[in-house]
Amino acid sequence: MRQAITRRSLLTMLPVCGMTLMSGQVFRAFAASTSSPYAFDSLTNCRPTADFAKIFAAGMTGCVVDLAVVPRTEITALSELGNWADASHTPDATFQIIRRVSDFQLARDARRFAVVLNSQDAAILEWPGDSEESRFNNLRAFHDLGLRILQLTYNDRSKVGGGYWEDTQVPLSLYGRRLVAEMNRLGILVDLSHCDEETTLDGIKTATRPVVVTHAGCRALFDNARNKSDKVIRALADSGGYFGVYNMTLWMTDQTTSSVKTVCDHIDHATKVGGIDLVGFGSDHPPLGEPETDHGETWLESMTEWQKINHALGRQVGNRPIAPMFAIDLNGPDRLVRIADELHRRSYRQDDIDKILGLNFIRVFKESCG
Repeated sequence: MRQAITRRSLLTMLPVCGMTLMSGQVFRAFAASTSSPYAFDSLTNCRPTADFAKIFAAGMTGCVVDLAVVPRTEITALSELGNWADASHTPDATFQIIRRVSDFQLARDARRFAVVLNSQDAAILEWPGDSEESRFNNLRAFHDLGLRILQLTYNDRSKVGGGYWEDTQVPLSLYGRRLVAEMNRLGILVDLSHCDEETTLDGIKTATRPVVVTHAGCRALFDNARNKSDKVIRALADSGGYFGVYNMTLWMTDQTTSSVKTVCDHIDHATKVGGIDLVGFGSDHPPLGEPETDHGETWLESMTEWQKINHALGRQVGNRPIAPMFAIDLNGPDRLVRIADELHRRSYRQDDIDKILGLNFIRVFKESCG
């Protein structure tokens, strides 16, 4: 019978090296128009080969990275976590994997880009015929490799709970509640971004440490199942959690165009509902931006087809034409600088802008991951 990963067997696969900062490229100072100490995007996707020096120079100091694996399985996640670990230990590495809150300061002092590793689906813990014990062994092994955020469900209902695609709501399963408890014990942030309303609320209630929605919008401004209700936003705030507003404007506005103003409208709303200590920004785009040069038309075509297919299957993906895909003026690594500028125009105080740009996320990371 196939054996689950153990921490000992997994760690023997990695190169032997210390966890201290190595001498690497020294980044030049920000080319940013904000004085915020951290500019952090709470959901992106990229590989360890990304040009982190270029991203840093544009005004972003770090981000949450969703493991770039399809499908999300135990084996693919193990491989990608190993890739990140290997790349972080090279002498010229320009990024640092964040394992504890003190690493944010270490990375900043060394001018290294801060990377928090995430998986948007707890399915990476599973393999055919597995047991709950083996899933928890995998969770502990992935934690040892640097995983610090795990989204409980993706779009579909799973062994853990409900995804937003479903037209009926379900709470966390018994396994889901035990999984949350083990994540709290280990120090892995519970991400509820794609969960349905009932699983989201149950996740907030079940957790003994603050939880996060790394990337979503406000349903009060645009009624789509992918966005979060005011009830969820208040519950997150009451529990000391975090809400990252994304740049997926196809789920944020009825207008035919979008911009940084669209995203900041959602930041405004979430702040009014949950308070200034709750809100941040999680783009759901690569740190350097989408590679399209056609202002999202290729994305629009593929997403329109995706919508047709999933709507035919009864999934909650919306009925209107998908446009605009995302705010083009936030498609580069200077996106946080542009958000800061817009918040300044809206008369936000600098210390509140600092919270939105990264300090709120770092506070929750500290309380949940140590």
